[in-house]
Amino acid sequence: QTLALFFPDAKIQEKVVAELNAWEAQMRYEFYTDALKFIQNLKSHNVTCAIVTSSNKLKMANVEKQIPNFNKIFDKVLTSEDFAASKPNPDCYIKAAKACGCERSECVVFEDAFTGLQTGRDSGIFTIGLSMSDASKPSPTSVTLYSTAIRMSPTRQFYRQNNRYRTRCADKCFRFV
Repeated sequence: QTLALFFPDAKIQEKVVAELNAWEAQMRYEFYTDALKFIQNLKSHNVTCAIVTSSNKLKMANVEKQIPNFNKIFDKVLTSEDFAASKPNPDCYIKAAKACGCERSECVVFEDAFTGLQTGRDSGIFTIGLSMSDASKPSPTSVTLYSTAIRMSPTRQFYRQNNRYRTRCADKCFRFV
């Protein structure tokens, strides 16, 4: 949808997609510091974890090649092909909640992008903004939304105290290097 706005010609769209796929195949993917521990902690408490991404299945296949047991870490991975409309349309998170077998009131969205934050909020799901920069070294071009949320022990306390949040839908828990 977005591509068509910038490149109305279908042949140019195909070329752009091919070049993007080739570039993404060369990217390195790794978890943010402590993100994997955080997810493993959630899983140890029987919390369903999902990724909701605007990326396509091909890109996620590249991630799976680089991160051992990726498919076992997350219960669901929903990509752009799984939605009729991508973010900022909130349907992606609503569909993820249903795919996880829970109500939106039982979910938490973790987002690092402004569009995704709005999408999470519009879906009616509790949304936490993540800062993907080093909060100890502020940059004039970055805004700390929720400073290093993955590392903070109060986050774990929140989940223990609020066991009604049995399912969380995580979006971006890994980074592109």
